[in-house]
Order: sequence, then C-alpha cells, then structure tokens
Amino acid sequence: MSARRSARGPARCSLGLLVLGISACNGKDTGDGEAEGAPPALAGRYNMAINGTAGCDGDANLVDAWARGPLVITGAGDALSFDFGEGAVIGGRIDADGALRLAGDFEVGATTRAVSGEGLLTVVEEQRILDGQLSVVVGPDAPCTIDALYTATELVDLPEG
Repeated sequence: MSARRSARGPARCSLGLLVLGISACNGKDTGDGEAEGAPPALAGRYNMAINGTAGCDGDANLVDAWARGPLVITGAGDALSFDFGEGAVIGGRIDADGALRLAGDFEVGATTRAVSGEGLLTVVEEQRILDGQLSVVVGPDAPCTIDALYTATELVDLPEG
C-alpha cells in the first residue's frame, strides 16, 4: 500500500507542476511581479486633482500647495519624471499593466517633502487618467505624514466639430 502511495505521489506532483507551469506561461505576469510587454506611454500634460487627505492635523495645504494643478510627465517606462512645477519634481515608473509608482524628495520653502505613491493608468476615449494615492512625509522638524488620493487627467485637444 505504501508503494502505491509513493508511486501516486510523484505523478500527482508532476501533474500539479505541469498545470502550474502552463498557468504561469499563459498569463501576462512573469512571476517576478512585473507584467510582460512594453509599458504604455505616459508622457504629457495633466491636471492634478487632490480628492482627499488625511494626516498632519488635517492640513491639506501640505499637499495642495504643490500637487494640485498642472503636472508634466516626461520620459518612459522606468525613467519617468513628474514635474509639479516650482522645483517639485519626482521620479517614477509605469509597468506594462498600467501600474504606476513614484517617489522622490524636494523642498517647499524650507521644508522637505518625501513623496511616495502608486496609481493606475486608465484610458477613456484616448484620454489618459491616473488614479492613486500619495504619501508625503513633511519634515524634518516635527515630521508628519499626510496621505492623499489623486486623479490626474491628461489635457488633450478637443476635436473640432
């Protein structure tokens, strides 16, 4: 009886590995957390809206002052630059599946902002829209963290009609 179990065990295991191998090869995920294919183009001009904040005693101005309004994105793939104007520039990347990551530090007045965030690209009628969240550590004197939800909408030319 134990000989039967050991004979079945490897066969089941091999079948299980075969099924897992087929699943991994047919999907878009490469297994290392990144999707296959080229990342979508993201460079362009956007309007950034802050949809809500929490933290730093509710002082939304710690994000609004630099993030709300014009945003220019340059570069491609894992070499993106997010320019909010007035020296507020951070780096980022976009994956093939539209997942977005950004991070960097800059000064606002005499205060450092350490920004990290994530988001997702969607395209609606050829207009790119980024939705996500930012986490901003404001410091170094009495540092606090403020989290913000954002939507950045690409500025596009309207068709003549």
